[in-house]
Amino acid sequence: MVAILETRCKGAVAEKSIKQSGFNFKMVVDAQGFSGGIWLLWKNPNLRVQEISRHNQALHVQVLEEGKKWELTIVYANPQINLRREVQSYIKDLASSIQSPWLICGDFNEISDPSEKKGGALCDTNQIHRFKEWVDACNLIDLGYHGTRFTWRGPIWQNGDRIFKRLDRAYCNVEWNLTFHSAAVETLPRVKSDHHPILIRTFSTSNNPKIRPFRFEFMWMQHEDFNSFIRENWQSDSPLNLNIQSFVTKIKKWNQQVFGHIFQQKKQILARLRGIQNSPRYGKSDYLDNLEAELSEELETILEKEHVF
Repeated sequence: MVAILETRCKGAVAEKSIKQSGFNFKMVVDAQGFSGGIWLLWKNPNLRVQEISRHNQALHVQVLEEGKKWELTIVYANPQINLRREVQSYIKDLASSIQSPWLICGDFNEISDPSEKKGGALCDTNQIHRFKEWVDACNLIDLGYHGTRFTWRGPIWQNGDRIFKRLDRAYCNVEWNLTFHSAAVETLPRVKSDHHPILIRTFSTSNNPKIRPFRFEFMWMQHEDFNSFIRENWQSDSPLNLNIQSFVTKIKKWNQQVFGHIFQQKKQILARLRGIQNSPRYGKSDYLDNLEAELSEELETILEKEHVF
């Protein structure tokens, strides 16, 4: 599942954007004017997601997959404190009634410790204390993170200073923590946004095989040689199971020859962006800022190539 926050659109515009994204299933909390908005998107038809309730700053659903049933709340908390308290009150009411495993994640627009902010004025310690009290009252466990500490980068001030904060995070209750005891949160490189995306895995990757399962890629069909490849390599007179096995082997090799360099370039650029954004000098070095901008442009070019194919 993918959650997109602060979409700033609704109605026909939102429907068109979601359709173009390629996801088959959706739940939408419309933006309020030009602010807010939550999209929950997924492709897997075996994933059953049922809405339980909603708030203009949160979406609460039940998830059923592979026999496991749990509840999920996606949050986009308003930057204004008085409005943010409304969704905190909504979530606190949820917490008092939920008995199932529960995961809550998103942009809380709060920090829970002074170390989660870099740059700018001193932290409001009273506000931090209130947020921590709210977390404790909801009996939530912070799932932590791997990668860069800060998930949001603010604009440059007149004095050249820039603010960084950890605003995006994931919490869970004890039941969810026991059900998904190997779960982990990773802060991914930030590209074309002031927020880093966060990836929540419900399993440990260390126990998974390195060989990925075969997946048909939509971009293959966009390549000018794909139809001829199909004609040359799909033997309709062969037994189906042998034909599929042979075809998968051949198309994997073709994919590596045609697209492999693109994937490798993208992987290398994302690794370099991650290194820049993890650097203690990030936000204080013109060289790193300029290099980040150059790599982001290069990545954009590669993504456009993928789209063309």
